[in-house]
Amino acid sequence: MSPQLDEPPLSINNAAERLGVSSDTSRRIFNDEPGVIKIGQPSRKVGRGYRRRYYTIRIPLAVFERVRDRLQQK
Repeated sequence: MSPQLDEPPLSINNAAERLGVSSDTSRRIFNDEPGVIKIGQPSRKVGRGYRRRYYTIRIPLAVFERVRDRLQQK
């Protein structure tokens, strides 16, 4: 097995702590990143309004390292 599969995916709070940013900033960074695991339901129409979406986001280590490298280049 590759070492990346042995590591459990990171939560938003863990990623934020490693990057030194807030959890809100971490959520914005990783929300639309390819390879991020989203568990939950998208927004859906209920009656006249919408029910907000609830996602649990998990970030594989390979995705985290790719984003961290990209942010360090800026």
